[in-house]
Amino acid sequence: MPYESLVEKIKFRSGKFDKELFERIVKYLIEKELITPENIGVYRSGIEVRIKTIAEMDLVKEFGIDIVQAVDYLSIASFLISVVLLSKIEGEEPSSELEQYIVEKLYTPETKKKFLTRKFMTNPILEEFEILKFVKDTPEGPLESYGVRISIDNSGDMDFEEFFFETTKETLQKIIKEINSVINNDANEGNKKEE
Repeated sequence: MPYESLVEKIKFRSGKFDKELFERIVKYLIEKELITPENIGVYRSGIEVRIKTIAEMDLVKEFGIDIVQAVDYLSIASFLISVVLLSKIEGEEPSSELEQYIVEKLYTPETKKKFLTRKFMTNPILEEFEILKFVKDTPEGPLESYGVRISIDNSGDMDFEEFFFETTKETLQKIIKEINSVINNDANEGNKKEE
């Protein structure tokens, strides 16, 4: 993918675009884990690259550029990475050494699964969850229970809703048992297909 179409944004604020510097910046962001596969947001309408907030100052120090240039290069890097990853999901192979590097370091099969799940969703998507343990004082003594916080995406495009419910350890164990059963059945079916 030629950078020229992306560079127009940079030229407006930062003057001359330095392609070699840009490629070094992208590699630096990935090598220093300022962008990781975990920082890739996958939505029905595309991919969002979340760059750690310290990146701007890191670029100023590391490459001797000013803060405006750092912000501009980060914008273009974020956009390029999202386009490269989305292209890979859609079956296109990288067309440059930099694109290949981005795919090798940031693309995972899970990224593609998340994107396709959202693109063809029929139910809300489980975005994240957290389990908290509670101990309550009751007339009969301490009572343990668990709080479960789940966040769902109703549309596949960051339409989040959160729920919180309380349950017992036994109920959580039943849920775990059911999840393991489904995963094991899927694994067994996969093994049968390979035979």
